[in-house]
Parts: sequence; structure tokens; C-alpha cells
Amino acid sequence: MKKLGRYTCTVALAASLLISDPSQLIHAANTAAKTTTTQTKQTNTIKAFAGTKLKTFNITSKSYIEISDVLFQYSNNEKIVHYTVTVHNKDNKNLDFMDYWVDVMDTSGSKYSVQANPGNSKSNRVAPQSSQTFKFYAKVNPKLNYYNLKFKLIKWDFSMPNYERVIGEARVTSKYANVVPSNQYYVLTKGTERIRTYLQPGSRFNLGDTTQFQTTFQLENSGSFVKNVSEYQFYMKTKAGNIVKLNTDITADQKLESGKKLDVLLSGEVKSNVDLNGAQLFVTQTEGEAKFESPVANYAMTWQAASNIIAEVNKTKSIKIDGVQVETGIEYSYVDEGEKQNEVSVTLKFTNKGSKAIKLPKYSFDLLSSGGVRYPAIPEAEEIELVPGIQKELILTGKVPVGDASKSWTLLVQQPKEENKTSGYVLTGFKLPTVKTGDSQASLIKQYQNENSKYEIAIMDTERLPWGDQDIVNVYVEIRNKGEKEQLIPDMKSTLKMNGAALDAKDVSIVKLDNQILIPAGESIRYVISTKVPYSYKFSKMSLVLNDQLEEKKIRTMGQFTINELTPVKYVRNTYNLDSKGRKATLDLENSYRFEDKNSSMYYVEFSYSNKEDRISELPVLKGYFKTQDGKYIEAEVQNVKSKLSPTGKALFIASAQIPKSYDGEGLQFIAGEAITAGKYSTIEDKPDSYIKGGSFNVPVAINQVSDKFEDMKINPYTLTLEKVDAGISGNSALTLDLRYTLTDSKKYEVNENKKQLLFEINDGNTTYEQIVEFEGEKGLVVGKNQQRKIEFTGPNISRVLYNGYKLNVYEYHNGHKKLLAYKDYSRFYVSQNNNNNNPNS
Repeated sequence: MKKLGRYTCTVALAASLLISDPSQLIHAANTAAKTTTTQTKQTNTIKAFAGTKLKTFNITSKSYIEISDVLFQYSNNEKIVHYTVTVHNKDNKNLDFMDYWVDVMDTSGSKYSVQANPGNSKSNRVAPQSSQTFKFYAKVNPKLNYYNLKFKLIKWDFSMPNYERVIGEARVTSKYANVVPSNQYYVLTKGTERIRTYLQPGSRFNLGDTTQFQTTFQLENSGSFVKNVSEYQFYMKTKAGNIVKLNTDITADQKLESGKKLDVLLSGEVKSNVDLNGAQLFVTQTEGEAKFESPVANYAMTWQAASNIIAEVNKTKSIKIDGVQVETGIEYSYVDEGEKQNEVSVTLKFTNKGSKAIKLPKYSFDLLSSGGVRYPAIPEAEEIELVPGIQKELILTGKVPVGDASKSWTLLVQQPKEENKTSGYVLTGFKLPTVKTGDSQASLIKQYQNENSKYEIAIMDTERLPWGDQDIVNVYVEIRNKGEKEQLIPDMKSTLKMNGAALDAKDVSIVKLDNQILIPAGESIRYVISTKVPYSYKFSKMSLVLNDQLEEKKIRTMGQFTINELTPVKYVRNTYNLDSKGRKATLDLENSYRFEDKNSSMYYVEFSYSNKEDRISELPVLKGYFKTQDGKYIEAEVQNVKSKLSPTGKALFIASAQIPKSYDGEGLQFIAGEAITAGKYSTIEDKPDSYIKGGSFNVPVAINQVSDKFEDMKINPYTLTLEKVDAGISGNSALTLDLRYTLTDSKKYEVNENKKQLLFEINDGNTTYEQIVEFEGEKGLVVGKNQQRKIEFTGPNISRVLYNGYKLNVYEYHNGHKKLLAYKDYSRFYVSQNNNNNNPNS
């Protein structure tokens, strides 16, 4: 009865000692792991570990009991010893383990209460020619070492005092080996379960006041049944006795099939003053509904001479995501320098080497300075899908104070804390190349690939154009289809920064230059990214991020570019070319003049505007500014062409601007560009709010050639000759000029929508009389020879003009300003004059 009572008590006490939260058994620290399935490579130099057998006791001539796996489990101020008892029944009848017991004592004679592992078989009968394992544990003095322990095997015998017959004792000596050496593998067995294990040398590196470490634990299921590997827990014990629990990425209830292998990446961190040399890995296993945790093996940890956690400059790292190998590396890095803080941008690339698409986990990222300071790096894309064989990029941005003069940076990739993990951990890292602060050439071309095609994204040009009290900044982007068939045009979005400050998205527009829906293979489409800044604003650096809007809330970065200076407005000599598809045209300089008024002057320039498309087309709407030699900008009034033109057809285009009389025309330039309204090309009805593709003409004001004869007067596209001028008086308040003239039209313009005007002016030395005459209007001059036209001047006492003599001036007239073409003085009593005879009749 005593025998039965004691066993029952042991089981009951063991159940009462179960701990619902096994993490309380071990002091936890920030740790990490990465799990991968792989075909593990073993070398021939790796040997099998002989095992942790302590002693064998013969109980019959054939059968014996073996004690093994004497292992400590640690908790706060507690130490628990676990051990395994294996009964080998070599006889031909059942063997009842209820007849035996193993006591735990120390060398001082203290005896400890032993509990049965709740995972033990409920049956204690061992069948003939079979073996059965039983596990036990006991809480012992925390100051004990292994060599302080001894075990006593007893058999219940009612004929002996205390009913105990001692079969034998086993003392743990200093030679007892229960740690798997670094160059050996160990097979974990339990019944028919056989798991071959091997611990690879680890890697470590210093991170601030901590040491980060990683090591790979290899598993191979050589048994016949599936193994639930999520039952394993991992701890590290340092030489100084520090215990660190290691997280793993083994998923909940993860199984390892028979014949399969698994690499488990273990990671953790300790204070940098903790010595990791001589550390050991403790592997435990949780079993049953109560998740009872017990140790299964200890492994000696060794460390590589150089860390492989952090990749060197321009090197890639292979990581595993959902069991898929992903090659990862740095594509590009640079810094935007600001007054108080710098912005470091890093482009991280990922290439899925597997056969299925996966989603990039929500990693967190830090920029680590050479001084050990960590700054958060924020990803610009919320979600990235990694498709096999297609490189994807993720742009990260971190702000660092100007005072951090770090000469080198490392990007840390961190697995964030998960619901069932104690902490996050550093998965890997990359040393950045020397961070560029101005190498714009290195950042002006990027490769981009999505599920449909490959593209090349390039910054082709930049410019800064005047706009009132602001300047327009334009960045020209070309997207080239590098695939083998035509592709859809990416839905491009942009983020623009100047000196590190992001501009509001509503202040940045994207203009599509080419009128097309698809991009043929090998061809390209062009865009302009445009914004406005105060005209006095100066910036040393501009960065542009281009994204592909795949779905409503899903974007993918196409490229990130650095621009350190803007290209000056291009000088176009005499011809400005417009080369956008569907809008091809040329603007050719013809004439430039200065017109005058009493209180102001006017710059006036004429161009021949030609349609270079193969179809009848409207000419692009233009916008323009004049620039003086001393850097003043004056908005031009331009007369855009409303009518469509046939191929090669030309139209007269006029630009003018009223200016103070103090402005001269030396060194004058005219800047023309394609007008934009609300991010699209302007139509003739629109009011432009921007313009692009500026071209600068030199338009020095020509010296005005004034004749004293009314012959061959040039008013583009006309030539006018006054062959006869007769003057007459009607009453006392009207004077009439009766003209006989020849007007020719060069016909060089298919369309001339400008209403050219002449101003006839009579001046008697005291009073000026004026009259405006149009060309080819209802009351205008008519093209042809020997045409006649009367011009009437009115004014009080105008009749005296004929008696006193006068001067007749003929001007070209435009917007209230005039340019003298010719003049002639007439003596008194003048009645008529043939323009070819210089002697007036009196």
C-alpha cells in the first residue's frame, strides 16, 4: 500500500507544480529568430554526439534501467534538474516500472522531492523486448552544480527496511558530458521520434550598448511521423550565467514532415559588456495541454570571426519570407541637406527567388550612424508584393540632425514584435555606400519593373521659367518601354522636395507631353513635373520620387532622383521647336521692333508659326516673357492662333509688352513656352496658369528705318506704297486725304488673324490730328494696284493746316503704340501731290 500511495502522491504533486506561463521560468531578453525550410548541407567532419547517458543498472540478467539527459532548467532564484529514465525490457514477460523509483540527492545527503513529467505514459508496464522512457524533475538548491548531484535507483521490497532495496547509485562527475560539442550533431529521441539537430556557428555585432547575435539551428526529421516543431523553445546561457530567451519565426503549430529539413534562425541581444564566448544553447520542449516545459538538450555555441548579419557595401543578403528566398540589397542612397536636419534616403531592393508571390512583411527600419545612434527610417510604400523574378524597390527616409557628422551609415532591417513573440529583433543590415549629397548624374536614370514590363525612367532635363512674382520649376521625365511588346503607361504620381522640404501635392502638377495611350516596345513617353516657387527662392538640392499608382491604396516606387541645379533656359537662335507627339510645330523669329507712346514704350516681336504635323491641326497655345539685359522679366501679350493649319502651313504670331520708356532694347530676349492650364495643355479658350519647354530668342530691337518717301512701307505681311496724296477741306472742321495706293500681300501666311493697323498723323507744328486705318477689313485698305481711299481728319480750325503747311507721318500701330514708317513735309497752299514728285503744287 505504501508503494501505491507514494506514486499517486508524486503524480498529484507534479500536476500542482505545472506553470501556466513557461516564460516565467526563464529570464527573457530582447531576442530574435528567422525560420527557413532548406536542404541543409552537412560536412563529413560533423560527428554524432554519443549522448548524455549517466549510468546503466541491471535489474535482471537481461533487462536494465538507464539514467540519462541530466539537465538543469533555470528560473528566477530557482534551479530544476530534469532527467530521463529508460527501461529496457529484454525479457519475455512484462516489466512493471511501478516497482522502481529513482531518488535525487546531493553529495551532502540532502534529498529532493521528485515529480513525474506529466507527459509520461500513463501505463508503467513495459512490454517484452521493448523499451520505454520516463522523465522526472526535482527542484534543487540553486547553488548546486551537476557534480553535486547523485541518483539512487531503488526497488520496492516489503521485506526490506523502509520497503526499499537499493539497486545502485550514480554520481554526476565533472566528466559527465551533457553539452553537444560545436562540431557534432545530436539526435533527439522520444519513442519512435528521431530529430537530428545541429547548431551552426553564430554571428554577432555591436549595436549601441548591445550585442546582436544570430545562429542557425538545423533540424531533420529522420523519424516516421510528422513532428510539431513549434513545441521547441530556445534559450542562451552565457558563461556568467545570464539567461536569454530566443524568439523564433517558427509559426504556431508548424510541422516538420518525415524526411524534411528545417533551418531555424535564432536571434537575440545582450548588453555589450556581456561575454558571449563559452555560451550554451538550451533547447526545451513544451508538451501536453498544460504546455509543460522541460529541457531536451544543451549545445555549445561558437562564433564566426566576422559577422555576417550586416552586409558589406554593395553586397546583397538572402533572407527568407514565408519560406521563400529573397535577395535583398541597397540600390541607392543619398542625403538631402537642410538647415537644421538632413534627410537620408535609401532605396532597398528585393528580388523574389522563389516560385510564388509573397508580401513583404511590415519590417521596421533604422539608420545606424558610425557613432551608434539609431534614427527611424520610414518606408514610403505601405504594401509591396514580391513577384518571382521581378525586382521591387522600397524607398526609406530618415531625418538626422545636421550635427551628426557620421561618415558611414548602416541600414538595419528589423522584424517587429509579434503577438506571440516577446520582442522584435534585427533581421539583417546593410552598410551604405558613401552617402551621396550631390551626384545628380548617378541618380538621373532608374530601372523599373512591374508585372507587365520593364521600364527605364530618366530625368531628361530641368528648367526655371519666370511667372509674375514667382518662378516655374519644371522637371522633364521620360519613361521608356524596355520590354518586347507595347505596354500600358504607368499611372505616375510624384513627390517633390526642395532642400529636404516636401511640397504640397496640390502645388505639383504632372503634364503628359505626348498624346498616346500605349508605349510601343523600345519607345518612350514624356512628362513634365511642374511647380512654382517665389522668384527669389534659392535651393541647393531637389529630390523627386516617382510612384506607380497600381490600385487606389497601392503604390509602387518607380524611382527616386536627385537634382542639384536647374538647366538655364535654352537659347534657340531663330527657331523654337515643339516636338511633342500630335503637337509638332516651329516658331521662327522674323522681326523685332520698339513701338512708342507718349508715356510708355512697347517691345514688339513677330514670328512665323508653322504646323509640322501630317494632318490639319491647331497650333499649340504659347506663353511668353521678355527678359532685359539687366535681368528684368516682363510678361508678354501673345496673340495665339485660333484657326487650324494644314501641314507645313504658317501663321503670323505676335508677342508684345508695354514697358517704361527707360528700358532699352539692347540684349533683349524673348522666352516662349507651351502654355499649361490645370496640368494640361492650354486650349485657345483657356487662361494659362503655367508653361513648359521654354526657349529663349535673342530679339534686340532693330534700328527703325524711316523713309521720307511713302514707298515700299513694310507692314508684315504687306507692302504699301502711297502713289498720290490729295488734301482737301470740307468746311472749317474737316480735312480729307484722298489716297491712291498699291498694297501687296506676300501670302507667306496661311492664317493671319492679327488686325494690322496704320496710324496717319498730321501735325502743323502746334496741333496733331490722327486717324487709324486697318488692313483688309470692311473699311480697310484693299490689296491691289491703284486703289483709292479717303481718310478724314476732324478738329477745330483744321483748315489752317493747308495754309500754314504740315507734316504727314505714317506709323504702324499696335495696342496704343506706334512705329514710324515714313513721313513727308507739305508746304502751305498744298492741294495735291504725286508721291513720285517731290515738288508740291501751290
